[in-house]
Amino acid sequence: MLINPNLVVPPGWSVERCPETGDDLLLCDALPASGFRPRATLTSARCALSLREWQDAQVLAVRQSLSRVDVEDVDIHDLGMCDAAYVRVLHTFGERDVITEIWSWVAAEVAWTLRATVDHCDYADFCDVFEQLALSFRSS
Repeated sequence: MLINPNLVVPPGWSVERCPETGDDLLLCDALPASGFRPRATLTSARCALSLREWQDAQVLAVRQSLSRVDVEDVDIHDLGMCDAAYVRVLHTFGERDVITEIWSWVAAEVAWTLRATVDHCDYADFCDVFEQLALSFRSS
C-alpha cells in the first residue's frame, strides 16, 4: 500500500486520515508491551531553504514544541536517490519517554517531513521499520 507521495506502508501498519490536519497517520496495528502504538506522519510544506537549513529549522522547532528534549543525532544520509536530513530526539509525550525520528527531503521548493515516534523501550524493535519508511519515500 502507498500513501501520497509514494511512501510504502509497512506490513502490519494501517493508515488513518487525521481529521484536524488532513495528514495521513500511519499506525502500527499491533500494540507493543509498552502500550504505546508506534506512529508516523508525512507532511509537506513550501520551502525556500536548503536541506541543511530545513534540518536546522526542524531541530529548533522540536526544541521549542516538545517537552524534555534531548537531540540524540543530527545527520544527512545518502539514501541512494537523494539525500535526507535525519534528526532523532528523545522527549516526553505525556508522562511517557518516546523517541521521534525526523526524516526530511527538500526538492522543487517543497520540504517533505516524515516523523516516526515510538516508546523508547520499543525503539530497538521499530528503528528498522522507520528506516525502511524513509528508504521507500519518493517525492513524485
